[in-house]
Amino acid sequence: MQSEVKKRACVCFYFVVACVAAAFTGSGCSNNPANYPEVADVVGTVTLDGKPLEGASITFAPQSGRSSSGVTDSSGRYSLNYTGSIRGAMLGSHRVMIKKMVRDKAATSSKSEQVMDKATNLMLQDAGLPLTTGTNDTENEPLKPVMMNAVGPQYSGPESILSAEVKPHTNEINFDLVNE
Repeated sequence: MQSEVKKRACVCFYFVVACVAAAFTGSGCSNNPANYPEVADVVGTVTLDGKPLEGASITFAPQSGRSSSGVTDSSGRYSLNYTGSIRGAMLGSHRVMIKKMVRDKAATSSKSEQVMDKATNLMLQDAGLPLTTGTNDTENEPLKPVMMNAVGPQYSGPESILSAEVKPHTNEINFDLVNE
């Protein structure tokens, strides 16, 4: 009987050792640092027609490799992130794309969109929920407004005329955009 207990204890012991070894092996694999290229901090200011451009997305895209991006604050300042935890951008030449989406006040909703917006508001009203469109008893705004880019296409797409060179250490790179 004692030998049977000893056998079970040994089996349990080896099972625990195997599980612990597997856990360390698995965690060791996931903790391997990725082989990222050398990056450097990139900060700067974006203005449009001489005024800080708030809420614009800015992307630095190298010829090959991962892009870096950031968003401008109320003073037009930005800071780039390479990954969620790594600040900066790869060293070298980049195409720079800047975009700020705003509501196109000149655009009107199609008839079908207007019908859907009214139907949605009626359902919300019937359910006793607040309307999601319209403010201060004004004409209801569309649920899905038409958006447009506030900066010219020469700055925002893959054919952007903007470029930048990222060098080691901290880079201060400013962009003064002009809408034509």
